[in-house]
Amino acid sequence: MGKKLKNTDVYCQWDSDRSLGGNPLNRAAVQIGIKGKALSDFLDNGIYRIEDMTSTVRKWNERRKKRQLSITELPSEKLYPVTDRKIRNRLDMD
Repeated sequence: MGKKLKNTDVYCQWDSDRSLGGNPLNRAAVQIGIKGKALSDFLDNGIYRIEDMTSTVRKWNERRKKRQLSITELPSEKLYPVTDRKIRNRLDMD
């Protein structure tokens, strides 16, 4: 584990984003990880609801494989614009 990762409770990793069909999109998706005190705080205060979506996702995947799944049937994704220059720099967004 790198020194920066070891000394932080919140970290991010950028991955290539993909379409329903698995094709690369011209954008990145961020995965945010939390540990330590940040994780404890999130578990105690930040979670509204946890829902097991396994059976639903399996159905979506079967329909996707048959090309019968429309993106409109999936939960909507929201883009969160990051306009603060300091935060953009910290997240390697520039």
